[in-house]
Amino acid sequence: MKYKNYKNITRSQGTSCFNRRLQIPIWKLFVYFALTTVLIFVLQFHQSEVSLELPTTTAISNKNSVTLNSQTTESPTVLSDVLKFVNISSYNNTKYLTHTYDIDFVRFVKEVNDGKTFQLKPINVSPYVYITNPTAKCSNPPLKKSANVSILILIKSEPDNFHLRQTIRWLWEPLTSYHEFVRIVFLLGTYPDPKDKNTDVLVEHARYNDIVQQNFMDKYRNLTLKTLMGFNWAVQYCSEATHILFQDDDYHFNIKNLDAYIKAYKDRDSIFAGVLRLKSPTVRRPASKYYVSVQEYEHDIYPPFLVGTSFVFSMHYAKQIATIIPYVRSITMADTYIGVLAMKLNITLQNEKNFTINNCNNMEKVISCRGYTSTQEILKDWKNFVNRAILKVNI
Repeated sequence: MKYKNYKNITRSQGTSCFNRRLQIPIWKLFVYFALTTVLIFVLQFHQSEVSLELPTTTAISNKNSVTLNSQTTESPTVLSDVLKFVNISSYNNTKYLTHTYDIDFVRFVKEVNDGKTFQLKPINVSPYVYITNPTAKCSNPPLKKSANVSILILIKSEPDNFHLRQTIRWLWEPLTSYHEFVRIVFLLGTYPDPKDKNTDVLVEHARYNDIVQQNFMDKYRNLTLKTLMGFNWAVQYCSEATHILFQDDDYHFNIKNLDAYIKAYKDRDSIFAGVLRLKSPTVRRPASKYYVSVQEYEHDIYPPFLVGTSFVFSMHYAKQIATIIPYVRSITMADTYIGVLAMKLNITLQNEKNFTINNCNNMEKVISCRGYTSTQEILKDWKNFVNRAILKVNI
């Protein structure tokens, strides 16, 4: 029954005298009260659930990256301080399966850098160890700067791809004017049976001292392990670099254009650029190489991410990402996982047209391009590039 005139409402019509002007039936008041009680109970239960995820056995304290220190004597931040970080992401209101702590990681990183400690249990700590590790790559000789810019190039490679690594070395060797402020290392896992072939990698590293290798199996679905190894190695052993180029070994990079691109930025710490992907769906087909299960990542859409074949970012952001990696559960797809980490740090990813996933048709303009599967292909493109340069000089 709809009431058009509150003056005609009586008790027998289902409303109380004291509430006639509000026109709210008593049964609705009881429903509102019951729902409010249930909501308060759910919120209290959720808070208690969050507190269960904050054990008191591990403390973290490091300036640039998070390390474990169970014997620390410093008084860690109390639980109430940690809970101040709780902040449901606008990306999705459901609790992520990709990490344990739905917190303000921007503030978390700042406070870690300020020397504070937190009782947060790491959930993504690598069990793998280095087989080869050029620890002095950026310190001996010292990595210098050109107009306050120095670059570390991390190249994801496979043990069998010696021909691609060697081609990159050959092309890099004559560019001596860049050697003082640029370093190159290759990121590798191991063969399925490392006893048979890894000796070749050890000999190669002994000759060139540029291979970072850990003892995980080198395969496509372990690319996240390789990517995180690169981030952690860069922060630990080459923090002198101001920027990092991360790319595959079948890509070519134009160091002149990369250097100019970085130096053109007013705020160089804000660089995180490559080929940007937006609203990419999560692949649920088990037969696909891009398959990710609901248990691994529950959302149907990935946050913005850069295609993992080639992208550039600042050491400023690399240190932030390395700090939160232990607290964000991994995803098999490495580029989308970096996108998740960037989202949690409020990092704006930039689309840069001179990073291309197409063939290297014009190396004079691009920063990075793909299409190489053999030494002959790279040398052919390089020869064309040199010939065009010589022609310009003669003209």
